[in-house]
Amino acid sequence: MLTIVVGAYDLPDFAAIGERLQRGIRDAVTLSVPAAHLVPIEAPDAVAAAIDELACRASVEP
Repeated sequence: MLTIVVGAYDLPDFAAIGERLQRGIRDAVTLSVPAAHLVPIEAPDAVAAAIDELACRASVEP
């Protein structure tokens, strides 16, 4: 599963891009975090949590 992280306060076009990616990638989910365009800088804890979750899933899935 892939997590697409988008900023909740970013321009609507970028949210739409995230949604389009989600629709086009099987098993993808979108995570909206309290940030604008520079998500890793503005919400590093949310990005780190998404990466941790991905790493945990990867270590469990065959």
